[in-house]
Amino acid sequence: MRIANPIYDVVFRYMMEDNKVARIVLSAILGKEVTQLDFRPTKKAAKLGEKGITVTRMDFNARVKQADGSEKLVIIELQKSKYFFQILRFRRYLGRQYANPENIVASNGGGGGKKKKALPILPIYILGEAFTQHKVPVIHVDRDYVDPATKEVLDERHDFIEALTHDAIVIQLPYLAHRRRTEAEQLLEIFDQKNIADSAGHILEISD
Repeated sequence: MRIANPIYDVVFRYMMEDNKVARIVLSAILGKEVTQLDFRPTKKAAKLGEKGITVTRMDFNARVKQADGSEKLVIIELQKSKYFFQILRFRRYLGRQYANPENIVASNGGGGGKKKKALPILPIYILGEAFTQHKVPVIHVDRDYVDPATKEVLDERHDFIEALTHDAIVIQLPYLAHRRRTEAEQLLEIFDQKNIADSAGHILEISD
C-alpha cells in the first residue's frame, strides 16, 4: 500500500487532525489506551544556520485522557531537519507549556469540591535523525519514586511531583529500519523512511 510520507508537516498535520487516527497513534506510542483527546495543533518556522535555512516545525499539544481516568498534556514535536539537536529550543518550549495557564485544570478535591491541578506533561519527540549509539527506535524515559535509603521503588503518584517533573518518549526514525517488535514499532512503519517509493521521498510503500 502506498501512502503520503508523514515526515512532511502537512501530511502529519492532516493525519493527526483525525481524532480516531490520533488516538490510535498515541495509544500505540504511549503503550496505554487513549480514550479521549483534545488537540491544539501549532506551527512554527525558524531560520537556522549561517545560510538562513528555514525549518518548519510542527508542534501538537493534546490533552489526553487514559482508560484509568488519568489526564496529561502530551506534546508532540516532529523535527525532520538535521538541525534537530536544539536543546535550548526544546527547553524553552517545555517551559512555555509549564507556564501556560491553559494547562491548569479543575479536578475533584476532598469533600466533593473542586481544586486546581497542573496537567502532567509528556513530550514526544519524533526525530528525522538518530543520535544514540544504541540503535533503539523508541526510547521511553520513565521516572520512578525511590526511597534512597532502601532503594525501594514507591508505587504512589502525587500531584506535586507529577506537575514539576516529566517522563519523555524519543522516536528515532532512522532506527526503525523495518523493526516491528512492538505495537508501537508496527504502527510507526508509516514513518519508516526505508520504505520510500519515489525519488522525491514523498511516497512510502508499506504493508497493508
